[in-house]
Amino acid sequence: MSDHLSHTELKILPCHDPDLLGRLMPMAKAEGFNFIDRLFSEWFSGTNRFQNEGETLLMIEVGGVLVGCGGLTRQRERLGRMRRVYIDPDFRNRGMGKALVETLVKSARESFDEIVLFTDNPNAARLYEQLGFVPEDPRSTPDHATHRLVLEPI
Repeated sequence: MSDHLSHTELKILPCHDPDLLGRLMPMAKAEGFNFIDRLFSEWFSGTNRFQNEGETLLMIEVGGVLVGCGGLTRQRERLGRMRRVYIDPDFRNRGMGKALVETLVKSARESFDEIVLFTDNPNAARLYEQLGFVPEDPRSTPDHATHRLVLEPI
């Protein structure tokens, strides 16, 4: 597959059934990431279904193949939390993560003034920082966040 995908090959869609994301779980686990497992357990326990105002769970497909996911939840009034962002390793560094995060940020503008997130992955941190997220110390914030983005009014 080409490193430069056409926009017609890339689709970012709402995900209303986490079973659709099952293909990502073994890859994430193999990399030591357990947050796709948490997405499933929270969904099926009813703890988090990305269905409150402003919340969304998205999946990203390329040529009909699921290659990633990511969500946005309400942390508290006017504060969103980006979570469960994952891209198949074979599709990284091709703009997939950037497209997904930009779509989540665009969606967040309707309901939130800020977005926070937590990552301990240096590559993900670089992507978020390139997209305007500011690093912060998770020990010094009530949100336990490593990055914050203040959303400018549209």
